[in-house]
Amino acid sequence: MLLKNKMTKHIILILLLSTLFACSSDGTPPKPPYNLKYEFYSDKNYQYIYRLVLNNADSCTKQGVVSKSIAEGQLFTEIKAADVTISLHAPFGKYPHIRVKIESEGDKVKVVVTNDFETWDELAKVIQDWVINETTFCR
Repeated sequence: MLLKNKMTKHIILILLLSTLFACSSDGTPPKPPYNLKYEFYSDKNYQYIYRLVLNNADSCTKQGVVSKSIAEGQLFTEIKAADVTISLHAPFGKYPHIRVKIESEGDKVKVVVTNDFETWDELAKVIQDWVINETTFCR
């Protein structure tokens, strides 16, 4: 028999149980109630907002306020949009923590903040304060 080793049996049991616990009754992984979007508008230029958010996020991650994190951004000049992501470092790569989508809509710029943790409401308002009031406060 393949499962002669007691250690192999335990590993298979742990894998099976962890798979079952990670699924809901219909077999799909549960979705947290706090992965929501926070949206606001600004009169500032989308490139200016991009630099403001990326610089503040980068500064906050370097100060250790957001531990083991990195801020990254992409500017899409052809469609007048930008993305900023703050990711947590994990053992097997990066896990996006906060996503900021910046899109030019005529004379206004829409900023959408999505956060994957329970503190999202507070963090989204900090980012809004960066854009609207040009503060540099790190949470």
